[in-house]
Amino acid sequence: MEVARERGAIQQSLKPAYRQARQANSLLWHPSLYRLDLQRGKEKLPHFKFKVHVDLLDALITLKQEAGVDYVRGTDGSHAQSGPLVSVIIPTYNRIGVLGRAIQSVIDQTYTHYEIIVVDDGSKDDTSDWLAKQFPAVCTVRHRSNQGVAAARNSGLLIAKGNIIAFLDSDDVWRAAYLERQVASLAENQSAVFSYCGRYLALRGRIRESVTCIPIVPTDFLQSMLLSCFVHSMSQIVIPRAVFERVGLRFDERLPTCEDFELYLRLLSAGNPVRLDEDLLVKHCLLNSCSLRDRGKSWLEGFFRALEIFYMTPKSIPYSYLRPIAEASIYKQIANCLFEALLGNGSFVPARVRENERIQSGGNAGVPTKRYKPAQIVGPGGPEDR
Repeated sequence: MEVARERGAIQQSLKPAYRQARQANSLLWHPSLYRLDLQRGKEKLPHFKFKVHVDLLDALITLKQEAGVDYVRGTDGSHAQSGPLVSVIIPTYNRIGVLGRAIQSVIDQTYTHYEIIVVDDGSKDDTSDWLAKQFPAVCTVRHRSNQGVAAARNSGLLIAKGNIIAFLDSDDVWRAAYLERQVASLAENQSAVFSYCGRYLALRGRIRESVTCIPIVPTDFLQSMLLSCFVHSMSQIVIPRAVFERVGLRFDERLPTCEDFELYLRLLSAGNPVRLDEDLLVKHCLLNSCSLRDRGKSWLEGFFRALEIFYMTPKSIPYSYLRPIAEASIYKQIANCLFEALLGNGSFVPARVRENERIQSGGNAGVPTKRYKPAQIVGPGGPEDR
């Protein structure tokens, strides 16, 4: 009964702001977006795209706990230094073997004004207990059951205190200068909706190639995103909190995958990003227990549903003619994603890569080295990329 009364009080307090947001809206808005799911598929607050008031935070966390989410603040949640606070959100699911490497890459940053929030999305490998022992200063959020990467990131966003939001997949690694360069990039381009960098692609545990995608239409980033997703991963972008709140401080939990792609479209509908010409992310390609067929099917569904959401918004009208082309390009992007997954798992090794390894190990030293260059048009990661 108390939870029901609390929920009712929150709904009543949000109504005036909800009406104001609709009347004063000058950006992207649609009823299918910006909803706060307290219990997936059950009771929901009114749709909104404005900042959740601080005085409601405790009540929201209480409701989240009723839905199976535990919040544990670390002993030292953030590092006090000059510059804006960066909230680093790391969702993870059964990745205890590589999670420490990701966290350590944040601790090793030259920019030290950050907080680390790890969201354990119902792992069965005792991730939360391991975190409490190995990284007691890290803020931990634990889902009692697996809810998906979108819900995991949303749980982290709910308690993030930073002026800048960054995400890191639990199997990826940042270079030491990542946060410093990204924060400086946003400071120099204050109108940017996000800053993104290039990446190194790690195949079978070894760095193979530098991959930096340039938008095919530099004057229209939204069109470039529709035709060729030029941002590979949430691990390579940082977002000003003010921009995030303007477009909706949530990932769409209805999407099975590609919730990041839907967010990219939402952000680019509000403005342009800034590209950092440095490769500051090491992206590891790993396969989990799901089959490639299931993974491709999930990506396909996620891409099409994300496009459907975008084309229900007013901002999509000038791009209506691109929809058939955008849908056709999805298949190419998924093929590239699956190809990289095969490479990352060692299930398939091109002859050029095998020859490279033989030469580097000392065989036929006089033969010219050939380098494998992976495809540069790559779609967003699935639920296993965290």
